[in-house]
Order: sequence, then C-alpha cells, then structure tokens
Amino acid sequence: MGTHTQRILKVGTRDSPLAMQQTQQVIALLSKEQAFEGVRFEIVALKALGDLNLTDSLSSLGTQTGTYGVFVKELEQGLLRGDIDFAVHSLKDMPSLLPEGLQVMPFGEREDVRDAFISADGVTPFHDLPAGSVIGTSAVRRVAQLKKMRPDLVYQNIRGNVQTRFRKLAEEPYDATILAVAGLNRLSLSDKITHTFCPEGELIPAVGQGVVGVEFHIENDFASLISSVAVNEALNACVFAERELMRLLEGGCQLPLGAYAKPYTNDIGFTLFVQLLQADASTEVSRRLELGTFDQAEIQKAIAGLVEDILASGGQAIRDSL
Repeated sequence: MGTHTQRILKVGTRDSPLAMQQTQQVIALLSKEQAFEGVRFEIVALKALGDLNLTDSLSSLGTQTGTYGVFVKELEQGLLRGDIDFAVHSLKDMPSLLPEGLQVMPFGEREDVRDAFISADGVTPFHDLPAGSVIGTSAVRRVAQLKKMRPDLVYQNIRGNVQTRFRKLAEEPYDATILAVAGLNRLSLSDKITHTFCPEGELIPAVGQGVVGVEFHIENDFASLISSVAVNEALNACVFAERELMRLLEGGCQLPLGAYAKPYTNDIGFTLFVQLLQADASTEVSRRLELGTFDQAEIQKAIAGLVEDILASGGQAIRDSL
C-alpha cells in the first residue's frame, strides 16, 4: 500500500451485534486486498441516538431531532471531526442527504432483501394470526404495508437491536415482529423466521435494504482504494436509483416508502418496484419501472419522471399529510 504501510485505519460502527458483524465482514474483505496490505483496522464502536432511546418511534425521534439519521449522526460527526477514517452502516439507515463532504457507497454483495415475519410461537404465519393479534414493528413503512393486508391486527412500536426484539417478543405481549432477513442471515438467526414476504408485491423493502454501506470523507486519501474494492456496477446503479427516488420524494423514516431495484439476471438494467402508502394504508401509489441502463445520468432522468408521476397520482397528498 506504499505510503499507507503500517497505517491504522479507524472504522466507526454502532455497537450492536449486527453492526459489529457487518463491520468485521467489511474489514475481512479489505484485509484480503493487496492495496491494504500492512494496514491495521481499529474498530471504534459508538452508540447512536436510535440505540439510546428505545421508547420513542423512529419517526418521532426524527421529528424531535430534525434529522432522519438517528442511527448514523454520531458516526458522521466522527467522520467530519476526523476521529474515524470510515464508517460501516446498514445502508437502509442512511438518510438521502449526507453532510457536505461525506460519501457513502455500497460494499460487498447485497444480502436477501426480504422482510421476515417472526411469530412468538414460532409457527403461526402472518395470514393465520387471529384478529387483534399484536405485531411489534418500529417502521412506518412496514406498518402501512401490513395494514393494507391485515387491517384487523394491532400494530405497536417495538425498538431495540435484533436480540432485544427477540427478548421483547418472548417477555412482552407481542404476538409477532418483523425484521429484515439480511440481518437475521448475518447473525445466523434465520431459523427464527416463520415466513417471508414477497419483496416485489407484499412488502417492498426499504431503500438500500440488505446492503452494507461504507461512508467516508471525499478528501480521505484512501477513498479511491475502497472505491476500487467496492466496485459492483449493477448494485451501485440499483442503490443509486433507490436513493435518488427517496431524495426526490424527500423521504426518510417518516415516509411509508418501499423501493427495490432488482437487477436483470443476464442483461444491463433493472426493475424498480415502488410503493408509497398513507400511514393508515388508506391511500397507495404503486409503480414499476423498467430501465435498461446503469448510467447514472439516465437513471436520474428516469427517476425524476417517475417521481413527478407519483406525486401527481396521490403521492403529494401522502407526503403533505406527514
């Protein structure tokens, strides 16, 4: 690595088991690269606001603090101060707008994008739950999507990392909870899943779901090295499309938005599935966009047109109501 030999790179992360696992995976991949030979990685674990306050909903926290980045703000402040060299995130936690000077990019392969249903008894599937059963979830997107399918169920806020959710499911009056399959896979807890939801029709995932993001300052001297390791043209294009959609809709944790760009199997391009819902599921705008390119300028143009259509078809009223 030339001048970087023997350098220590400080890697910021939340201190949850899942965040630590993802960070270890990023470090393991970078350590195999010749460009990082001789570099020592030092993990700097921080508690985010979203980890410290487990009572209020995520949307409420965002409103109180004036930021959607309740899981990333402390790490971004560390990057801007120079306390850490780069940060590892679950990309779905990242706001569409980053502080000036910071950049985030997808890293590694995308995990399973689906949402998982976990019943307290480990057996009963979502559609067989008795009316009035209590589902614990902290995501307004999931609540709206689930209400559309089962308005007869009760949806209550549940907060905490994966292990905390399982403890609450066992000890508190929840009949089930919803978690990302990706996180359960990474923690080797996929055996807890009762069943999964179709990501193209039932529960369209959150923007960036299943993707690990690496964030750093654009002036950092090793940024280009990480970029060269992280090259995945299809994933980069898909994530760019999802995040551009969220940015133009001014979406964050308060907006019940599902967006999933699925790359074509043997060709250039992707299908973008979009679902924007009223929080009570009374109004819905769903779209499907086919785009045969990975070019960012073309993607930007197509997403701008899509957002214009969504807003004119009821999306503006949904956004205004929030």
